[in-house]
Amino acid sequence: MSSKEYRELAEQIRIKRQLPYTISIEKIDGDTITTHNIWGNTVIYKELKDGDFEILQYSD
Repeated sequence: MSSKEYRELAEQIRIKRQLPYTISIEKIDGDTITTHNIWGNTVIYKELKDGDFEILQYSD
């Protein structure tokens, strides 16, 4: 996956989850996406079949 595709996926997550801040994707493992936000927190999302994203884990 290219860096452009990572940015597009991060934007898709931001829009679907209605996040008022940007995120960056650290890694993708199947349907699990590990992200960081601007405060350095790590959030792991699972991509659902309906195109939405569920939070699996959040850590400060």
